[in-house]
Formats: sequence, C-alpha cells, structure tokens
Amino acid sequence: MDGIVGPATWAEVCNQFCNLPAKPPCPPYPGGVYRRGSTGNAVRNIQFMLNVIALNDPQVGRVTVDGIFGAAT
Repeated sequence: MDGIVGPATWAEVCNQFCNLPAKPPCPPYPGGVYRRGSTGNAVRNIQFMLNVIALNDPQVGRVTVDGIFGAAT
C-alpha cells in the first residue's frame, strides 16, 4: 500500500466493492491519481466504496465521507 489511488488501486477497490452480496455498480475510474490532500467527488466516491467494503471486511476501517483524502482515507 502506497497511500495513492490510481488505476490499479481503483480497479481493486471496484473489484472488492462489486463483489459484495448486493452487487452495487462501481463508478467508472475518474482519471487522475488521488492521494492525501486530494479533494472532490472522486475522493467522495472512494470513501463511500471503502465504507461499503468495511461492512463486510473488518480490516477495512470506516472513513468520513467528506471528499477530503486524509490519513484515514
């Protein structure tokens, strides 16, 4: 883990997210690279997906969905 969300990390998050029992649709990769200090809707989507994954995987901690890529994200 490098603390950066790029295409490979996005694909893995989507893989985990879309393979949940509810089979939610995964948002398309928004382009760019996201890291601590990044903000916006893409970060909000990442945070939302992490929280959904956390419901089924206790190793993934819940984060505040605020659109700010901080230490918890």
